[in-house]
Amino acid sequence: MTTPSFGIMAELGIWPVGKQVEYKKVMLLHNILKSDDNRIIKEIIKYQIENTWRGCWMQETNEIHVFFL
Repeated sequence: MTTPSFGIMAELGIWPVGKQVEYKKVMLLHNILKSDDNRIIKEIIKYQIENTWRGCWMQETNEIHVFFL
């Protein structure tokens, strides 16, 4: 069985730009959700995750997608 091209890119550290941006978005969301409860952005994101609308945060497959404007 051969190694998938994505696995080779991950081992060599050659990430496509789109994947790098996606990773940074996920890490930003993680840092916001792990921060103290006094941040307004944390309250906004938690509210949006709990009350989804038009599939912005959750799709039919229940995968979390992060969109920052």
